[in-house]
Amino acid sequence: MAEVAATQNVARKFALCLPSVAVFGGGPFVLIFPYYRPDIMQILSYTALRRSPEIAGAGYYITAKSIEVNHKEVPLPNHGSLVVQLSSMVPYTELCPDVYQPFVKAWDEILAWPKKQHAVPGININLEDGEVWEIFGGNSMVKVDDNTACFAFVEMKPEKVGVGHGGDAPAVVIGGHQMEHNLVVFDEEKQQLGFSGLLFGLQTTCNNFNFTVAAYSSSAQYSGAAS
Repeated sequence: MAEVAATQNVARKFALCLPSVAVFGGGPFVLIFPYYRPDIMQILSYTALRRSPEIAGAGYYITAKSIEVNHKEVPLPNHGSLVVQLSSMVPYTELCPDVYQPFVKAWDEILAWPKKQHAVPGININLEDGEVWEIFGGNSMVKVDDNTACFAFVEMKPEKVGVGHGGDAPAVVIGGHQMEHNLVVFDEEKQQLGFSGLLFGLQTTCNNFNFTVAAYSSSAQYSGAAS
């Protein structure tokens, strides 16, 4: 990131909106649809962002205090704060075993007969500074065929548990599937992460950005560089 910022003379930030968008240097992020929300930067939520300079390729981290399934808190072991890594290299979100097991149990209990829960339960990762990373059905399930969908969360392999961030290893690694159609902005200068949540709720997707026009809104004008 630092090398790109220096050579291209852009801000030390980049954005992902998987599966189709990667932008270095910030916005604007202009939506061609819906027409009433041209620059999505106005609605991003923000949380503190950190990374490990000691470990090459260790990635970016945020901090959570709890996980909920259908707004019911999952009883987790006494981790204190949950270190959450973001990695587009991991296809599906990984959870260390003592987080994965109660998480799956909570999910199964909500879906258990005879409660007849038809909608896919929502998942909230409650961040330490009060923001919430919400995961809806479009990001929590993977469609296999017309009749089958699989849960898009996996148990972290034993060799990965406790590895990566010194004594502060990630309990959760948010994978690429959970970041799809969610604009995620990594701002190293401000040490913050901005995220939109699943864009389906705005009746749009990552395919609806237009980087050839300037972004205007009724209240502000945004500028930036993209490459």
